[in-house]
Amino acid sequence: MRTPTQTPDRVDAGGTVGAPGLQRRLAALAPRLLLGRLRTALRADWHGPRFYVGALVVLVLSALTVAAFYLNHPASESQADTHTYVDVARTILAHGQFMSAERAPGYPALIAVVFAVAGRGNLAAVQLVQGILFVLSGLEAYALAFLILRRSTLASALGLLAVGSNLLLLSFVKPLLSEAVTLFLVLTLALALTLLLNSWQPRDLWRVAGCALLLYLTRLEWVYVAGPLMGFVLLSAWLRDREERSDGSRRGRSGRARGWQQAQGQGQEQEQWEQEQWEQEQREGASRFRLLLPHAVGATVLLYALVVGYILLNGAQTGYRGLTYIQNVNLLGKVMQYHMQTEAPPPYAAQGVLVDGYVQQGVTSPWLVVNDHPSLSRDYYALSGAYASAVVKAHPVEFVLKTLPLLVTTLGPTYLRSQVASSGPLALPLTWVMGLFVLVHRSVVLFPVAVLLLVGMLVWRRTRGLVAVQAAAGVALLAAYDLAITALGTYGDYPRVHIPIEPLMLLVVWGLLLAGGYMAYLRWLRPGLSLYRRRWQARNGGQSRAARGSGTQRRNASAASTPVSAVSTKTGAYPHTLAITPATSGAPMTNGA
Repeated sequence: MRTPTQTPDRVDAGGTVGAPGLQRRLAALAPRLLLGRLRTALRADWHGPRFYVGALVVLVLSALTVAAFYLNHPASESQADTHTYVDVARTILAHGQFMSAERAPGYPALIAVVFAVAGRGNLAAVQLVQGILFVLSGLEAYALAFLILRRSTLASALGLLAVGSNLLLLSFVKPLLSEAVTLFLVLTLALALTLLLNSWQPRDLWRVAGCALLLYLTRLEWVYVAGPLMGFVLLSAWLRDREERSDGSRRGRSGRARGWQQAQGQGQEQEQWEQEQWEQEQREGASRFRLLLPHAVGATVLLYALVVGYILLNGAQTGYRGLTYIQNVNLLGKVMQYHMQTEAPPPYAAQGVLVDGYVQQGVTSPWLVVNDHPSLSRDYYALSGAYASAVVKAHPVEFVLKTLPLLVTTLGPTYLRSQVASSGPLALPLTWVMGLFVLVHRSVVLFPVAVLLLVGMLVWRRTRGLVAVQAAAGVALLAAYDLAITALGTYGDYPRVHIPIEPLMLLVVWGLLLAGGYMAYLRWLRPGLSLYRRRWQARNGGQSRAARGSGTQRRNASAASTPVSAVSTKTGAYPHTLAITPATSGAPMTNGA
């Protein structure tokens, strides 16, 4: 009986390898193809923009910064708000309920995931994840700067300055608060917006909408960003289309006559040709705006519908039909901050007198007021919110006018949320670097000036269609939005509130400074240096040529006065001199060989 032989592959009649063998060969070949593509990409990047080189620098330095700061004081740091996030995370793990009347579910969901992986109550693991998010935020800042400036060196410097080595930001990221997640998501949204302004594809617009959704599920002040964000995208598309249409019309005047001559040669009527040209110009001129308009409107409607759904779901699960009851207390704090507590309508006169008594005693925190009076804290602080809302609605202009100075005055002050341990490792260099970034932080007071400059560049015809200008304006828009919302709705602790948008402000301010310096170098300094170099080379080149000429003359004169017998007969010792120089002693000329 014949023993059946086992063949590794099935071969059909045409001699091709069957599916099992093909899969194995492809599986064995895949790593080689991947490595080959990676090697090709790295080689092209090294000889091109060097994006990956700058990313590697930012990654290494950011990781070293986080490691040094955590090594200095590795213990987990809980704050006053930490227990509220942990309580929501435990509710998510125990009952699967993400809604809370106090906190947005984004950061508690992250804590719940870390607890599920590393063990419940493992706050050290949560702190480690926040450090990783900080490193990733540094890479995002670098990528954002690179997409705007297209210079890896400048982008690396901005990425490290804004996030990667910024110990001031890290002092707010290390404690168990939502700043780490919010910082990462804000930079993710800015990066997605910049990619959209480079591609103009609907899928990138929906990525922007998805990032906005994740962001306002983490910090509820971002729930209103959809309208301004999509409006800016459509405005940028319209400006780009208008700029290209005007450029195309200028370039097309010379080509229009040649096109009509070609159409005549093909027997085409003039009216038909003009109609086709007009339709082509309209398609090319309005393609971006018309392409993105329905998607932008749909994304805006969907995001605001999700906000309404969030409110309804929160009311169904927690009994509070709103985003968070902290808004009621914050609005009361704004009324106390602006000393408008006695300007309440008559139905709230008693509450106005009550709050005014605390303000006259120097109390600035609304929590001290509401905790002392149960009537103000009952039903999720409903009476406090109604009283403060009535004051604001009665005097909206005064409220806005008193808010405007906060857009500038709240940018400068700061403090360290997590202090460097003087007895810990690397205390001295960390203290120096921390002091440096405290000085860097003061530059954000120039952000309003940078915003006005970018608005002017969007209006100016020569710069309004540039991708870099529109991308920088988009980053500034996100920072300005959060700055305005927090000024209107927050009564204190502005340094902590501004942490998620501080990298954006630093990127805008220092990006404009570095870009302006680089342009000034290209326009004025480099031509002057080139002229000086050419003059120096011409002067020194003339002197060196004269020196070489005099040296040749001396050598020729010396050779002419030397008899042939005195010249070395070794091969290679001035053979041309032996061939052309006569002997002065009258002896017959002989070959040196």
